Amino acid sequence: MVSRKNCSKNISKVATYGAAISTLFVTTEVQADLLQLTFNGGQQTFAMTSNSFFGYLGIDQVDPNVDAFRFSNLLSVDPFGNSSTSSCPLRWMQRNYFGVPEFDVVNKSEVLSATNFFGEFEYIDFSQHPFADYVAFRTIDNNMGWFKIDWPSFELHIESGQYGNDGERLRVGYVLGDVDENGTVDLLDVNGFVDLLVNGKYSLSADMNVDGALDLTDVDKFVETIQQP
Repeated sequence: MVSRKNCSKNISKVATYGAAISTLFVTTEVQADLLQLTFNGGQQTFAMTSNSFFGYLGIDQVDPNVDAFRFSNLLSVDPFGNSSTSSCPLRWMQRNYFGVPEFDVVNKSEVLSATNFFGEFEYIDFSQHPFADYVAFRTIDNNMGWFKIDWPSFELHIESGQYGNDGERLRVGYVLGDVDENGTVDLLDVNGFVDLLVNGKYSLSADMNVDGALDLTDVDKFVETIQQP
């Protein structure tokens, strides 16, 4: 049986959070600082039919008109044309655009910010990182992004990650705001977000400012993010 005291407390919480969440239905457009990554042409799967396959990965948030990364599956040559003694395909990714000065392999749950990220300036040799699942990057204006990769022998799969404007922090592997973890931040996440707040629970996907706590400071960022088209 729920006590009258606890019931009143929960009603008060719902009213407080509800007032903030209600802005979802009265604000029609807002520029969020947290955006789901989209890729040029929507291409996220690249079939590699030979050891000399080259490809280019464009990320719209970086610059919709250019390809941010170049990648390849080569048996005997590295990105600079040097011979390799590797007996297996040499998988590598190279930055292809001055707007991405740094990128690197990262781990799930790692917190990213422009002040703590120090990546590679040239290229990543994935033969040295056979179990890598995530790549993070910093743009020239100190925005951060990450995306998930799956790179079996001759096919590269890219899964949409997240991009943070204006110095936002990100958590690798968790799209902030995607509370139900269905891959999309949308209105279906509202009930779960409110339930977590009201009941004092925590979720890495709901911790919008990545400070290790779920509270009122996360509400505005959640509302902002969920309204993106």
